[in-house]
Amino acid sequence: MMDTFLNELSVLWTADMAVGCQRLDQHNERMFRELAAADAMAASMGPAALAAWLSAVFDRFDWLLQEEEKELAGAGYPELAFHRTLHARARARIQAARAQLAKSPDAESLAVLAHNSCVELSVWLMRHIQDADKLFFPYVDKRYRSGSA
Repeated sequence: MMDTFLNELSVLWTADMAVGCQRLDQHNERMFRELAAADAMAASMGPAALAAWLSAVFDRFDWLLQEEEKELAGAGYPELAFHRTLHARARARIQAARAQLAKSPDAESLAVLAHNSCVELSVWLMRHIQDADKLFFPYVDKRYRSGSA
């Protein structure tokens, strides 16, 4: 039942998620595609390869957050400190998943961890874009319109 529920929550990037910075939009779109691939990766990889893939996904998710923070700093976004606290919540989720990954789960548990972690991060990212990232659009848009990016 829970797996069915989580499958229904898988999210893919859509154009209405654009935040006004083509580079960030491309990164977000790529991240959603990668997160959505968790089940296919679990089905096609052995445990060691899946663990390495999942760890790399976590690294890229953190990198995505860092890139967004750099963009916001460059745009002079006045709510950057608060925005970083929102990112810290996602990083805490990643840290918890990494702790589970470090316990070397069996193949089935690893597949569940990959699935659940990727669905959770895709839902978090969708909500973050809709609830927080849309607020910085005027700052990023102004920066790109003025050619200072």
